[in-house]
Amino acid sequence: MNMGALSSSSRIRTASPVLWDLRPSRVNSCHRQMAEIAVNAVLTVADMERRDVDFELIKVEGKVGGRLEDTKLIKGVIVDKDFSHPQMPKKVEDAKIAILTCPFEPPKPKTKHKLDVTSVEDYKALQKYEKEKFEEMIQQIKETGANLAICQWGFDDEANHLLLQNNLPAVRWVGGPEIELIAIATGGRIVPRFSELTAEKLGFAGLVQEISFGTTKDKMLVIEQCKNSRAVTIFIRGGNKMVRIQLFVLYCCLFCFMVWLFCLCVFNRDTVTIRKIIMVLKQ
Repeated sequence: MNMGALSSSSRIRTASPVLWDLRPSRVNSCHRQMAEIAVNAVLTVADMERRDVDFELIKVEGKVGGRLEDTKLIKGVIVDKDFSHPQMPKKVEDAKIAILTCPFEPPKPKTKHKLDVTSVEDYKALQKYEKEKFEEMIQQIKETGANLAICQWGFDDEANHLLLQNNLPAVRWVGGPEIELIAIATGGRIVPRFSELTAEKLGFAGLVQEISFGTTKDKMLVIEQCKNSRAVTIFIRGGNKMVRIQLFVLYCCLFCFMVWLFCLCVFNRDTVTIRKIIMVLKQ
């Protein structure tokens, strides 16, 4: 058996019996859809050449609100952040992404130092120096061809305003695991120092957009149509937090089952049928 041999109906039959046994009462109305999402997620990240399933490539995110039926599989990454300035565009198409783990700030001495600002002129000189350094870093990013910057660290309002002026959308305070997943999905390289930033290290995504949820202020960033389509996100919706937790636990159980199933049936090309495997699980 191989990945291509599994039709849509076969994928549903693979997962549905397990979901039937594990399903919480609040999610049983759409367990078929949940099964299909889980199976498709595993099939997307499975590496046939290495005979491996890397579950680090599957991220499970969620937001309270909407219906369970709104849960979907996104072939890309969702980050629980928004663009750093409210006037930045909410959508970037054909995004060339600079993935930065270096501080977006003027350089600091590596030893203990003290700076005395004793006059207005001193303050203005310091302010001018900071602005020049910020503009230099922004131009360095734009010269590579990047039209979006994703930073692990934050930056102050001065830098944020200059980014807006230079038409360079940015996202700040993105966590380490999310940075790594974005790099994998977009085919980019994580840049620890500005001096190492080049065009070859940029990631690519067909669409990066900020989405909001109803009347709440919650926003998330969706990065999709990525260079590496094997990174996926299951985006869970539900009327309350308890439904989301139940569905998250359900997916964890199903993923464990899928690993065992594909190790036997797909990667080892075993002749044991799906039906027999499920019978063993139920014993």
